[in-house]
Amino acid sequence: MMFGFSLAYFLVILDTTVLTIALPDLRASLGGSLAGQQWAVNAYTVAFAASLLVGGAVADRYGAARIFKAGWWPSARSRC
Repeated sequence: MMFGFSLAYFLVILDTTVLTIALPDLRASLGGSLAGQQWAVNAYTVAFAASLLVGGAVADRYGAARIFKAGWWPSARSRC
């Protein structure tokens, strides 16, 4: 089970890294400003935090291992 949680945390770090690496290309291709880039990062962070809060509440109600094994986390992350 610890391997599963470690893998999930790795995916969180990977998402953040991918977003950080993609920002200059997104800014160049979309013609945005630095302020727009900051808003995009903030919007991503807020949406991700909201999904973590909802996922935590669901895990408290139905059991963390059960929800994790059911694959609720990947489906919640794909909606962000």
